[in-house]
Amino acid sequence: MRINSGEVKLNLIWKEDPRISSKQPIMFLHGFTGNSSEWHFFFDKVNPHFNPIAIDLIGHGESDSPNELNHYTILSITKQFDSIIKKIPNKIILHGYSMGGRVLLNYLFLTSLINKIKAIILESTSCGIENPIERKARENSDLTLAEKILKNGVENFIDDWMQKPIFSGLKNLESSEYTSFVKKKKLNSKIGLANSLKGFGTGKMDYLGNRLNEIEIPVLLLNGENDQKFVSINKKMKSRFINAKHVIIENCGHNIHLEKPSEFLNFVNHFLTKIG
Repeated sequence: MRINSGEVKLNLIWKEDPRISSKQPIMFLHGFTGNSSEWHFFFDKVNPHFNPIAIDLIGHGESDSPNELNHYTILSITKQFDSIIKKIPNKIILHGYSMGGRVLLNYLFLTSLINKIKAIILESTSCGIENPIERKARENSDLTLAEKILKNGVENFIDDWMQKPIFSGLKNLESSEYTSFVKKKKLNSKIGLANSLKGFGTGKMDYLGNRLNEIEIPVLLLNGENDQKFVSINKKMKSRFINAKHVIIENCGHNIHLEKPSEFLNFVNHFLTKIG
C-alpha cells in the first residue's frame, strides 16, 4: 500500500494493518538498490506476537522517485518516517540493513518521536566515516557512481554492482532465487538510485560513532563473519552503545537475511522475545 508521507508516497507491505493491529510492529528497511519484497518471506516466521512491516525507501521499489534532490536528504527522510510512525499507535521496533541501518541511526538522533521507538536491529551497518578527508572522498565517489547510473542505466549498473566482493555470498543462493533477486533490483528507477546516493550516500552521512552512547534503547548488531570490514566497525560500535548485543554469524557475508535466513530469523526472534 502506498501511503502519503506529506512529501512523497511511500510503499509499505505488512502482515496486519499497523494502524489498527494491537500487535507490536517491527519495520524492516532494505539496503541500497533493495526493496520491501526482500522481507516478505519472513512475515509468517516472525514471532507471532509481532506484526512485520516492510517499506520501500524513497527512490526504491514502488515508492516515489522524485527528481528533486531535497527529498532524499536525511532531514527529509526523517520527516517521511515521522509521518508513517505517527500513524502507528504502538511502539515500534526498527530493523535496518546496510543503507537502511544508516537511515535508522540518523533517524534516532533527528526524530521527535524517539519515545515511540522500542528497539533497533542493525544488520551490516556503519555509523559513518570518521575521517573527514575519507568522508569527502567517499562523497565524491558516490557522486561519480550516481552519474554513472544516470548515463548507463539501472540494468548495467546492477550487473556491475553485484560483482562487488561484498555481495559474493549471494552467489550461493539457488540460481532462480538469485536471478529473481537481481531482476527486482533492476526495476528500480535510475533517478531514485542516483538521488539516493547524492542525497544520503555514506559520504553525505555525519559520523555518529561518538554519539552512540546517547542511545538508551536495546540494540542488536548483526554481522556475517566473512564481512570483516563491517565486523570491525560493529565491534567498535558495540563498545559505545549502552545496551547492545553483537552477533557474528558464521559462513556468511554482508547480506545476512538472504544468505543465512534461518540463522537471521533465529537471532531476530530471540531478540524480540527478550525485549517483549
